[in-house]
Amino acid sequence: MQEALQHYHVDQERYIPRRELTGSQLITVLDDFEVLPEMLRNPWTGKAWALDGEEPDHLRNQTDEAFETYALQVVDATNGQVVMELDSVNATSLK
Repeated sequence: MQEALQHYHVDQERYIPRRELTGSQLITVLDDFEVLPEMLRNPWTGKAWALDGEEPDHLRNQTDEAFETYALQVVDATNGQVVMELDSVNATSLK
């Protein structure tokens, strides 16, 4: 996911121009722009991510106002609190 976001950023010169996306919305955009090598697996189902919005989706992607940074977050299904975050400020490279 991080690699696809960075490829999108290189191609478009900004991150996805929406302030917040669910996991399935994010994957739909990345798939539409052909930066995913294959459909990713949903870690909550273990199957290829269905883009119907019906399956468990505890992933959120947020960008700043200028779409120059992103924060990819996993949220707790019960309370919505962020339990893990990967962002472009602290993880700037895929070395």
